[in-house]
Amino acid sequence: MAKSRRLGDGAVPDAKTEADDIPESEILLIRNGEKTVDVVAEEYGVSNTSAIRHRLAAYTRSTKSFITHVPKCTGDECPMNDQCPYTKSGRCSMINQFLKSIYTDWTDPRTGLGRELNQIQFDRIGTHIIPLYQQLARFSMETSALSQTAYQNKQGTWMAFPQFGEIRSVITQIRSEMKDLKIDVLWENKFGTHPMAATVDEIMDKGRPDAYEDLVKRAEAREKDRKKTVGKKSGKTSKKSK
Repeated sequence: MAKSRRLGDGAVPDAKTEADDIPESEILLIRNGEKTVDVVAEEYGVSNTSAIRHRLAAYTRSTKSFITHVPKCTGDECPMNDQCPYTKSGRCSMINQFLKSIYTDWTDPRTGLGRELNQIQFDRIGTHIIPLYQQLARFSMETSALSQTAYQNKQGTWMAFPQFGEIRSVITQIRSEMKDLKIDVLWENKFGTHPMAATVDEIMDKGRPDAYEDLVKRAEAREKDRKKTVGKKSGKTSKKSK
């Protein structure tokens, strides 16, 4: 029997399983009660339903874990209010989507390092890296409201706004954490030296080509899946009420 390790409170199989090829949207349907594990297993020809349950548990736990790192929406007071495409209530959906995308990039069993990371590394990413990215997102949102990069103090000296210094500091801390966890080494061992598998230093110093566009596309795709799921569920509810 293949061993498994924990991702938050959910287990992730070490070896590749049949369940890896099931779309995340199907896992979401199971979580929302619109499909059962057995139905999805039959549709995708998966003989080991425990592998699907592992994915469901990991998805549920990782989603819930972000709540403590996501600040509440401030509505009109938010510097990104005019550009925000999400519902302005509850927790900040923009930061939530950003953190989920970052977390998934590193920990997905197929496209990330979900099977290469040990429990300590998973915990460090969740308790150290993700909070740092939350700070980075918030400082970046604040700078978006600035009309210029510097201000004049009482002595008449031009000074850079402190947010920019904080952003550099947070990036340095993220780089340090990533290097300490040997994320770049693990990534190269798994994916080789493909251009998209840039080292942490390269990503932090030079950026990753099309990283922002890729992040937006990932967030939009997840949001579309969520809306489709909600729409189907609402349709079923309406039919029952009739």
